[in-house]
Amino acid sequence: MEAFSFGSYYPGESALHRLDPRTKLLLGFAFLITALTVGSFCGLVPIAIFVVLVYVAARVPLRRVLSSMAPLLAIVVVVAVLNLFSDQSGRILWQFGFLQVSEGSLRSATFMACRLTMMMAGMSAITLTTPTLDLTAGFERLLAPGDYEYRPHGAGQLSPATVEAGAGRLPHP
Repeated sequence: MEAFSFGSYYPGESALHRLDPRTKLLLGFAFLITALTVGSFCGLVPIAIFVVLVYVAARVPLRRVLSSMAPLLAIVVVVAVLNLFSDQSGRILWQFGFLQVSEGSLRSATFMACRLTMMMAGMSAITLTTPTLDLTAGFERLLAPGDYEYRPHGAGQLSPATVEAGAGRLPHP
């Protein structure tokens, strides 16, 4: 696998790469809401199929996807371990003092790990197909709609400048 690459852009010419960053962010938000409303393993199947299709359409290599997600897997493990001790329904499978793992907690931990992995994979598609500065500009334009012109400012930073209404000129600093 490649070195740490979380959030790094993978250049490409796919339709997903060319999609407006605001659209990607809004679709990503809808994807997260959908994934959070799923309550069963059967509900995760369409989510997983969707994620796979997104990566196929984006033509991002599996190796790059996995290296991008590797740093996030620690979060999945922590969430799964915490869920092992939260739901104590069903037959107890293991017990040590006050700690116990039941069938319900094992099912809950597995489900949460799968759902979180799907959510991370889906959102990672956005960062892999969109340069960071484009995502930042898209996010700003979603939060403050209007006419914006982005010009380089300082050492690689971008600063929005509102176009004056009707004049078509940038305001003076």
